[in-house]
Amino acid sequence: MRRHFAYLGFNAQNRSRGGLTLVEFLVSLFVIVVIFAIALPYIRAAREAARETRCRNQLREIGIAIYTWSDSDPQKRFCSGDYNFMADGDPSKYSWVGNFQDVNDDARILNCPSSSVIASDTINEMLGRANQPSGSFPPPSQRDGALFTALFDPLTGKERLVASAERDSIVRNALEKGLYSNYQASWFFVRGELLIAYKDGMRSMTQHHGDVRPIGCNRMWSGSGADPASGETTCTGPMTHSLGARAHIPMSSIPWLSEAGISRGNSALLRLDPQTVSLDSAGNLTDGAALYSNADWGPAYVSDGKLCHLNEGFLGKEIFSVENLDVAKYPTINQVPGRDVGNLNSGGGPMILQDTRSWRPAHGPSSSVLMGDGSVKTLTDLNGDSYFNPGFAISKDQTDLGYQHGPCEIDVFECFCCVSLRWDEAPKK
Repeated sequence: MRRHFAYLGFNAQNRSRGGLTLVEFLVSLFVIVVIFAIALPYIRAAREAARETRCRNQLREIGIAIYTWSDSDPQKRFCSGDYNFMADGDPSKYSWVGNFQDVNDDARILNCPSSSVIASDTINEMLGRANQPSGSFPPPSQRDGALFTALFDPLTGKERLVASAERDSIVRNALEKGLYSNYQASWFFVRGELLIAYKDGMRSMTQHHGDVRPIGCNRMWSGSGADPASGETTCTGPMTHSLGARAHIPMSSIPWLSEAGISRGNSALLRLDPQTVSLDSAGNLTDGAALYSNADWGPAYVSDGKLCHLNEGFLGKEIFSVENLDVAKYPTINQVPGRDVGNLNSGGGPMILQDTRSWRPAHGPSSSVLMGDGSVKTLTDLNGDSYFNPGFAISKDQTDLGYQHGPCEIDVFECFCCVSLRWDEAPKK
């Protein structure tokens, strides 16, 4: 009998030293899940904060590379062009991305880890697969470069190859080491100033005030691939040290680069031949990769429910008066254009501002912006539409512009988004 009880006692002792009961296990599991659920938002916030810090540091490194490249440029430009194949030419020679790689071979710096996109949809134009070809063609002086001459005849504008695995291979040879970025350049950085037409010829906007006809703004040359010999220069070209010195806007308030976002439209996805696995050695540029568009860009105004660029003149007319562009009338952050402040300038015309729809929030509601002095500032989306409105008056029934009704989200004194960097009415804070 003792042995029996001793045996029972031995078993009871072993059981007491064993694992948790089912109830204890479930209670412990519940506590762990609750703690994890509480901590998860903080973990995500910490990871995003780390990514944002990394992105800001990358923009500063890009700024250093820009100034380094500029020091050796004979024209003292800050870059040689935009990353826009059909408007500027071969990106290895005529883009700020190519300029960066001339002085820094770390391609990882060119891509924000938090962005929703990989690169520009101009890559689809390189591949011959753009749903809506831009119709642009580079200026005559920018039609060289191995990639451009392999794909186009510089004299006739005709494509040498149709969209195919062979054409993909040519593009891959150019891009495989990371010649792309998901940062979007500002118009001032890569286009400088408008060129305008007078009766006695063309001048830049900074040379004269009066009635002018802007002859373009999104691209460098008004000619097309169908007739590349017929065209004219449409802007002064990339920003230079001279323009920065003459500008009424401090370099610390002139935006250069910001994080881009996914395009609106069918061109937002990279389209490759089935035989092509990727266009780069890192495996980022695969079929279906998200791209951004730089078509939404440059000086624009709202008219009849549309956002109109200055490419075709002003309000359907050939002239507009520069004196009417009164920066003091422009809204500031949190003011609602058309409600808290008028949506017309002192001359009675609508506000002309930079179309910033290619800049998108990458870190929650915010995005980082590289400024002309190498500093980095932050923009914040205040109304949740995933855009940064510089002050366009958007009505509540206008839902197809990207911008939604709400407050101004860019301070003109901190991040200049008007038309010209130099005029008598430049903002003074």
